[in-house]
Amino acid sequence: MMASVFAGRNGHEVHLFEKNEKTGKKLYITGKGRCNLTNACEMDTLFESVCTNGKFLYSAFYGFTNEDAMDFFEKAGVPLKVERGNRVFPRSDRSADVLDGLRRQMKQAGVQVHLHAEAADIIIEESCAKGVVTDKGEICYAPEVVAAMGREGSDWFSHICKRHGIETEVGTVDIGVRVEVRDEVMEFLNKNLYEAKLVYYTPTFDDKVRTFCTNPSGEVATEY
Repeated sequence: MMASVFAGRNGHEVHLFEKNEKTGKKLYITGKGRCNLTNACEMDTLFESVCTNGKFLYSAFYGFTNEDAMDFFEKAGVPLKVERGNRVFPRSDRSADVLDGLRRQMKQAGVQVHLHAEAADIIIEESCAKGVVTDKGEICYAPEVVAAMGREGSDWFSHICKRHGIETEVGTVDIGVRVEVRDEVMEFLNKNLYEAKLVYYTPTFDDKVRTFCTNPSGEVATEY
């Protein structure tokens, strides 16, 4: 959605294909329904927070900084606030407001959104992506193609690459295990840190184990 906004602002005709009934569904549950947009800390601190290969994100972080992100949403009509740990949320505490701001910017940039339209294939000609074919058989040629399928669409993307003879490399796979502990065990960390990341290396095989997606006091968010 962000890519479509900036492509449209730069004078391009933009078509966004979304297989769901609305754009940005995953954003509804981020930050436990409040959408933690970014962190207002110094750039060096952001790099230190990247678990591995922070240098890979150097150009991305400096090309569009956390301050740029905050400025974008403020101008999109989404007032922001900074909470403990420099976490940035919409002032309303509603992730829906973030989505509304994004959709307004997409409309202003002239982005054409195609809902219930899944990309079935990417058109490859002369080793370059030239467009997409939808699940309805529609063909859309374009000088540039942005594939933003997320984690859920990684299998789809790997099949596309295999179909076109594009080599891929399998990265590290995290295996998630649900662990429940008494509230007082994590109480101090939860009060002082936002989703504390605890990292442990096992003594036998030196496997890396980390916590993620914590739910303080059992708090969860409902997906709308």
